[in-house]
Amino acid sequence: MRPRHSKPSRLFCRIDVSAFASVAVFLLAVFMVTTGPTHQGTSYDLPKVGHAVPMPRANREGALLITVLRDGMTYFQNSRVVPDNLLGILRDGVNRGAEQKVYIRADARARYGTVAAVLDAVHAAGVEKVTFSVGQRRVLSASPDTSPTFRTLPQ
Repeated sequence: MRPRHSKPSRLFCRIDVSAFASVAVFLLAVFMVTTGPTHQGTSYDLPKVGHAVPMPRANREGALLITVLRDGMTYFQNSRVVPDNLLGILRDGVNRGAEQKVYIRADARARYGTVAAVLDAVHAAGVEKVTFSVGQRRVLSASPDTSPTFRTLPQ
């Protein structure tokens, strides 16, 4: 004979998520503390032109890249430099075998005197090829079978 159970068996249908939630909160806190700020670069607004030419060699690691910011700070690669020290740095770069071209990223609102000082240092280092990085101006193009469109300004 079969023994009779006094209680009917019930299924366990509840999942305890407190352990999962505590691990998730712990991992969130760890990643928030160990992860630094994501924006560590310098910001600059390049001047806009109508017909920009791509310069893929400017992104190479050994390229001589100078950045002039709006407030007059000058960077060679990622290091801040004084324009007076730029002459020696550029000569070292050229002697190491870098391309005989300097790429300059000058902010559109940078003072002319700061950019001129950088250009003087570049020419004093013996580099004659200078390229300015610029942005492409947005051009509204008309479709071939319609006349150009005009925008009216609000009054």
